[in-house]
Amino acid sequence: MASRAEQSRLVIEKRGDLPKRANAASGWFAVFPAKWKRLQVRAAREGRDGPCLVLYRTNTGDDQDHYVVPASALAPLLTKATAPPRPNGKKPRWELQLLEGDVLRVTHGDARVNVAAFRGLPLDGAQDGNLRKPTADMAELERRTHALLAGPLPVPRGSEHPRRVVVGGQPAYERLPEVRAWVLKHADRRCELCGLDAPFVDEAGRPFLEVHHVRRLADGGPDRIDNAVALCPNCHRRLHHAADAAARTAKLVETVSRLASARGRRQTVRR
Repeated sequence: MASRAEQSRLVIEKRGDLPKRANAASGWFAVFPAKWKRLQVRAAREGRDGPCLVLYRTNTGDDQDHYVVPASALAPLLTKATAPPRPNGKKPRWELQLLEGDVLRVTHGDARVNVAAFRGLPLDGAQDGNLRKPTADMAELERRTHALLAGPLPVPRGSEHPRRVVVGGQPAYERLPEVRAWVLKHADRRCELCGLDAPFVDEAGRPFLEVHHVRRLADGGPDRIDNAVALCPNCHRRLHHAADAAARTAKLVETVSRLASARGRRQTVRR
């Protein structure tokens, strides 16, 4: 029985993503730079990040035994230095291996990324309506967010009144993955308060920023892009705990143009 990725191969290729089959025994496969570049150009023309690498193993019937890895996570692996010239005039290629523990490595270099977060993601990516549903489960919110980042992201409407629920005996609010994804993508790897690049990349190779609601959901703030910003961890903590939190919040509201609707509102800061 073929995996869902194999069954969907033609659909994946038509969408402009790249399906690859890793050798079942070694995990080895190859990607040619010329084809990758063509798919990158196509993705840019269509206004999306890409291509996604849809990777699966041979001889498996497990529907979840595939990975939908966005181009941004592959950037450390797919460099000029890791696709060296080959003998006899053969075209250069990236030779990669999927190792145990969901680690993807390039054989001509030391770079590797953990792709566990991309295992079993929906093969239709951002077109899967379930990815856009609100959730109060932070791990699920993270998973849906990064699945949406792999595809096109129209400006989301957001929610004026996020639903309050109880999770593990504690109050929580359902959040929209598409709002979180749009804010992170719009920030383009930079903190929207200090302007510096994300301080590090996570295990999946993604620039690490946190999403902050300027007016807290607990204080009646909406879950919309005009009330949310992407911050580095240091600035995020500062807006919640520092003595100058109110002044920093005011600066943020004046600096980030989409927060215009937040101007004039009373900003509540957690102490």
